Amino acid sequence: MITTKQRRVRLPPDVEDWIKSEAIINERSQNAQIVFIFREAMRQTKKASDHALGKLSDASEQ
Repeated sequence: MITTKQRRVRLPPDVEDWIKSEAIINERSQNAQIVFIFREAMRQTKKASDHALGKLSDASEQ
């Protein structure tokens, strides 16, 4: 079973509004939308890191 941890986060009103809008558009809860955003950022960071370290070949870049 995956254990999740609750966190309180203070968001500026514009960020909160954007998350609400994106969650509606993507038919997700606001929590699921935030997790999606973090996972996407993690994926992009790993991709950039791998590229910087030469782990990706030119053919695999998208």
